[in-house]
Amino acid sequence: MRNIRRVTTALLIALATGCSGEGKPFDPAELAELDGLDEKAETFTGKVTVLGSLTYGRASSSVSYTRTPKYRAFKFTGSSGDKVDVWVRSSNGDAMGWLTDATFKTLASNDDATASSTDSHLTATLPAGAGATYYIVFREYSQAAARFTVSVTKGTGGGTTTPPTTTPPQSTLVGNGTAGSTTLVKILQQDRAREPSALAFHPTRTSELWIVNYADDSVVTVYNPGRSNQRAVRRLDPAAGHFMHFPTTINFGTGDTWATCGDGNNGGNMFMGPALFSSDPAIFAVATPGGLGSHLDMLHYSPYCMGMAHERANVYWAYDNYHRAVVRYDFARDHGPGADDHSDGQIRVYAAGQLRGVRGTPSHMALDSASAKLYIADTGNGRIVALDTRSGTLGGAVTDSLEPSTPRVVNGAALSVVLAPGTISRPSGLVLHQGILYVTDASTGIIHAVTTGGRVIQSLRTGLGAESLNGLTVGPEGKLYFVDRQAASVYRVDVN
Repeated sequence: MRNIRRVTTALLIALATGCSGEGKPFDPAELAELDGLDEKAETFTGKVTVLGSLTYGRASSSVSYTRTPKYRAFKFTGSSGDKVDVWVRSSNGDAMGWLTDATFKTLASNDDATASSTDSHLTATLPAGAGATYYIVFREYSQAAARFTVSVTKGTGGGTTTPPTTTPPQSTLVGNGTAGSTTLVKILQQDRAREPSALAFHPTRTSELWIVNYADDSVVTVYNPGRSNQRAVRRLDPAAGHFMHFPTTINFGTGDTWATCGDGNNGGNMFMGPALFSSDPAIFAVATPGGLGSHLDMLHYSPYCMGMAHERANVYWAYDNYHRAVVRYDFARDHGPGADDHSDGQIRVYAAGQLRGVRGTPSHMALDSASAKLYIADTGNGRIVALDTRSGTLGGAVTDSLEPSTPRVVNGAALSVVLAPGTISRPSGLVLHQGILYVTDASTGIIHAVTTGGRVIQSLRTGLGAESLNGLTVGPEGKLYFVDRQAASVYRVDVN
């Protein structure tokens, strides 16, 4: 990795006026694929997520990095001749940083600030004719998960810089809280009788957006959502009336599978719980000889199931509104389409009696694999809570099991309050993205961005009425998508 690169005559001038950076070199052509693009270009959004804006003398909050997309960036406004000092710091990663102009031409780059530091340090004099907008682009050297803090300062006449101060993290998915900071783009309009409740992008076929419909138990797959060649296909499993009746959630797992559960009681006998399906169109919703539809597995301990989250393999967490608990389900090895051998399943019950759902309103959850905390929209209690999934001790068997594999209780699991009642009336949809929880309020039509420490950063007033907002998800380009259940629509949030 080369130390600092300059690629135009203007940059050679900048070199003479103070661009510098120390440490091991790196590829001078790495950002060439971004040259000439802008933020709104489709080819850009798949490679870079712009996290927000900085001002001179201000530092970002700690932000998370994962390998997809490859780069993160902050933008700032500067003027020709400004002497800027940029730091990209990480406590658990190796920072690589670039300073670019508005068209993403590289002005300076650096890997290691010094021989003993893996932070990235850039200094430069902003060239003439480059415009007013600049970007600080960064990534982790090996594209491993890490956290970063970014700052930019402007030199003073005395040759010093204004010390940066930390600002609260700014959500980029719901705007900045001002009118006109976002545009809601309608992606899909269904028959209003279907009532979509949740949605998720396929993890590998990222141009597929899957939606479950609460009122008719169907699934709609939108191919190329928001593009000119968009199309939607509705599928209804032959046995959906049991295996996904009143579906409240859709959660992709591994091996081309996904899980859902329903807000029903199987005609009163309570023989309900989460079910596993294939996302292969040659398998899902195709009839099987035994009449049990295309489901791959099902475990029956959670009637009135309001949400789920994937952990690993065939392991999922479920919000069980019947037992007012969080239940961990391990399907182990699925039995294949339309079969019914559940004997290898494992069920563990956490925090029984401590939650309270609302019939008809999903209670979604998100698992942070790094901290092992499960964040939960505890709808009926009007709060966000977190379960420490590593806590608790295994106890005895439950007394009301309908499964051959007897569920057992986990005693003493730690359930903490993230956001107390009073801010969100009826939290429903919940997704965790780059350390921020995005939560829908089914009562008010507002989407809130909340830190995992429980502070509301921004709130987006969608203008949609009560009972409209349920599930939401983040698309592959880093934009928020949500359902309008009352109008049977799907929207994308574009930040202006």
